[in-house]
This record gives sequence, structure tokens and C-alpha cells, in this order.
Amino acid sequence: APPEQYDMGMGHTDPRSDVYSFGATLYHAFTGRTPPTATQRMANPASFISPRRIRADISPRTEDAVLKGMEVAMNSRFQSAASMAEALGLAVHHRPTAPQQSTTGGTMIIPGARLDTHAPAEYPSAPMKPPRKRGIGLWLGIGGGALACLALAACIVIVALGGGGDATPTPVAQATATSTAISTPMPTLQPTNTPESVGVPTETPAPLQPTPIAGGNVLLEDSFDDPNSGWEEKEFDNGTVGYGDGYYYILSAGESLMNWGTAGQDFGDVIIDVDTIQVSAPTNNNNGYGVMCRVQENGDGYLLRISGDGYYSIYRILEGAFEALVSWTSSSVVRQGNATNHIRAVCEGDQLTLIVNGEQLAQTTDASFASGDVGMSATTYEVEATEIRFDDVRVVSAQEAALFSDDFSDPNSGWDVWETGTGDVVDYGNGVYRVYEMEGYWMWGASNHHFTDIVIDVDATQISAPANNNNGYGVFCRVQPNEWGDGYAVTISGDGFYSIQKISQGDWTELVEWTRSNVINQGNATNHIQVVCSGSRIALFVNDQFIDEVIDADYASGDVSLAATTYEDTATEIHFDNLVIRRANP
Repeated sequence: APPEQYDMGMGHTDPRSDVYSFGATLYHAFTGRTPPTATQRMANPASFISPRRIRADISPRTEDAVLKGMEVAMNSRFQSAASMAEALGLAVHHRPTAPQQSTTGGTMIIPGARLDTHAPAEYPSAPMKPPRKRGIGLWLGIGGGALACLALAACIVIVALGGGGDATPTPVAQATATSTAISTPMPTLQPTNTPESVGVPTETPAPLQPTPIAGGNVLLEDSFDDPNSGWEEKEFDNGTVGYGDGYYYILSAGESLMNWGTAGQDFGDVIIDVDTIQVSAPTNNNNGYGVMCRVQENGDGYLLRISGDGYYSIYRILEGAFEALVSWTSSSVVRQGNATNHIRAVCEGDQLTLIVNGEQLAQTTDASFASGDVGMSATTYEVEATEIRFDDVRVVSAQEAALFSDDFSDPNSGWDVWETGTGDVVDYGNGVYRVYEMEGYWMWGASNHHFTDIVIDVDATQISAPANNNNGYGVFCRVQPNEWGDGYAVTISGDGFYSIQKISQGDWTELVEWTRSNVINQGNATNHIQVVCSGSRIALFVNDQFIDEVIDADYASGDVSLAATTYEDTATEIHFDNLVIRRANP
């Protein structure tokens, strides 16, 4: 209870009193301790211990928000729940909800309203104690993750390390971020404004360029310099789709109406890349725009979108009805306002993936449509118009392309970046991805993607290690988004050993025990590691030679991580480079 609650006068409490109570609730959830009462704090200020003194792994941002929410003086607290939500990195947002009917002609209506909330994940990857490299290991867990989800127009997710002894080893926590979704329908329109009259952006920063698609047959490529390249050109009651001067544009000038245009072709499994430029929008940027795939003649298909106010979603349109496969969710990756964003939509099999500015934001599955056209769309959710320009579209066959590749030259390509308070580091170096570990834990960083049957290729260079090279490094596949980082660890060592291990709720099981191989380059050298995770087969190749394999069916899909550990008092540093993830042959 806040101190003012003890006052018996009229008007002694207001919404700031609830802010205090919420801060106290978060304090208790994150630290496991009940905070001192307001009267105890006033009588003895030293009785209040800041959260990070109890749990050092709580982020400074979260601690600052909790402390400000629990200020004794009302005027020193957040003055509203919304401002506290903002300080915690949350967002409360209104956007129209799923529609119910559609008409032909490249337009759909989107009635209704809804409340969107965003629950960002504040989870740095956690280190984990490795099982012993030699011999039979019996070990105890050093801790677990803590997840607190509290209602105040949002969910707050924090993964924290637990306490534990320095007894024998086990893994703890690996975090990845995922997402969710929502839908939207459409009616017919005719524009009152031409695109030129709506205005041009004052600033269109270049988008973050995604990793180029390795391989793949190019099915369609268009810079829109030729206005006869086949895309739809239409005018509706409240909008237009057509060619501009070297771009394709969509103008949506009717509230909750979506316009779209298609390429007039038919595709199966594809990867679609396109640059999008918001030229005009409502003052609050409440709109939606993006890519359509597997579009049917009646407009049904899949819709992968972002918005001018920094949201993204994936919808299915079926018989004119919109269903959210991934609901509107906020992301700092999406550039807001009149800016440029690069969208990549992967429509392969029953899997739909949205990647924006090189970072995967959402992935979901649906088997309603196996093939169809590709298209672009835009919607305004206000009375003010939205105009989006599309450029440099490229459609590649997903069956022949690499799923993901990274040379780590872009430090914003989406891999985990974090460090412990004791000097262990996972981050980008000068064109490499670096794992530095000095305390006998497994340290790793995840790509923050989700894969099923894949082949992973990466160059791993040992930069430093114990004098006897007693360490471990390599690739984790099918990493689960739980507190233990469950999955498969496929690793080699500086002294020429290799192993394949399964992590299950923090317990490590040797599927292939540490074994020496003269194929592995020892010491401070580079090894090319290839890991196959296909069906129930987990296989290791080093320097293009087969090493070993095992059959295990506990995990069918998950993320990919790059990892390292030391088994001595001396640190190990590994640099990873030239990573390519391809689809495994059936």
C-alpha cells in the first residue's frame, strides 16, 4: 500500500496510488521478497533495498521503472499507468480488428476496433554450466528462469537466472523472441486524391539490408521502371493502385479499407523481398501495409504486414474473412512514420515468416493455400489517407534458396548480444560473431529464427583457449524457447575432440560421448563445421568430412545458436563467420 492510503482525508488516493502498488507487485515478483511497507520506509529509508542488489540479472531499465513507480512522494512517481508502461517498454495501441466481408476489385473493408498490447521480452541469454568433457558426469542444476506475467494493459516478461552452487554443471536458460498475430478484410473504392497530392516524405532513410538470399531461382524481379510489367492498375472509390515514376504505389483513402494489387502470376513456395516507403499516413501512423502471398482470384490468401506506428502482423484471408495468425505486435525493428522498411516474406509449405530490415519478427503455420499470386497492400485505419510506395521486388523459389545466411558484417542482423557481470560476452566483432567465456559455463547466442529440417554451415576460429585446449565450441540446433535452452549441442574442441549432446530441462545427455578425431584442426585454428538436423538425424561434419551421427526424435524444430565453453580456469574465445542455413534434403 502507498503511504497516502493511510491518510483518512478525502481525495487522498488517485491513479498514482495504483502505480505504487503495481511497482511493489513487480518488486516482489522479480526479487522474491516482499518490499518494506511505506511506513517502514519512511521510518527507516535504509530498509528499502533496490531490486538489482537482490537479483543482479534484473535489467537496469526494469529496476528504474520499479523504483520510480514506488517513490514515496506521489509527484515523483509515474503520473499514469501509460507512462509506466512506456518506461517498461510496453505499448498500448488501438487498431481495427478482423473484418467480416469483402467485395471484389482489390479492396476489403475492416470494421470494428480492438486493443493491442505488447509484451516485450527482456531476456538476455543465460550461461549454463557444461557437463564434464571427459568421463561420466553427474551434475546438479545451477538454477532456472523466472517468468512474471502481470496484468496492467500488458504482460511483462523477464527471464532471470536462479541461484545455485558451484557444484557440478548443467545448462540454464536460453532466450529467443517470438511473436503473435491478427487479420483484416476489404470493400471497393475510388480515389479523390492522386498519390502526388498526398505529399512526399521529408525523410526516407535507407532500410537495414537483410542478408542476401543464397542460391534460389529468381521467379520475378521488378524495379517498376516499366509501367507495362504486368502489375494491376486500378482506381477505387477511395484509393488507387498503380505505377508511379519507378515505383508501384497503393493509396488507401477510406477508413478501414484495404487496397491491393497483384503481379498476375502464380507461385508455390517463394521468398518475396521488397522495399516499402511510407509517403503519407494519418498523423498517428495508424495503418497497415506489406506483402501478400498465395493470393487467390477472389482476394483470399496470406497478408504479412507492418504499420507506420511500428507494428507487424500475419493474417489469413479465407472467403473474405480475416483471421489473425499473428496478431498486431509492436517492434522497434519497424521504422515508424514516413520511412523505408525492407520486408521479406517467406511462404514455404505451411510456414509463413515475416522478416523486416533483416530481423525475423513473426512465424506461423497454415495450410489453407498451397499456391497463388503475390501482391502488395495498404490500409488506413483513420479518415486520413495512407500512401505506400513499393520498389525493387524480388521473388525467389524457396525450395532452392538458403533459408538464412550471415557474414556478421551487419551488427544488427538479429543475433543475441549480451554479457554477464563477470566478463563473459556474446556479441558481434569486426565481421564475426564472438563468444568469449571464462567461467566454465556454456555461453551462446541465438539467431532468433525457427527452423525444422536444416543443414548449418559455419566457420569457427579459436582465438584463445586454455594451454591444454580443453574447451568446447560449435552449433546448437533445434533450441527451444524455454529457460534451459533445450535442444542438441553439436560441438568440437581445441584439443581435437567432438561430441553430440541433448539438453532436456537443463540435463545434458551424451548421445555421442567426447571422442578424438584427427580431422579437427587443433589449437588456435579454423574449423569448418557442418551440422545436419533433419528428421531424427543429428550429424556432424568437420572440414568437409563426416565425423559422426545419432538418431534422436525428441526435438523436431527450433532455433540455431553458436556456443563455446572452457573447461579450465583460462578463457576461451571463438569467432564464428560465414554462416549459411539451408534446407535439408528429405
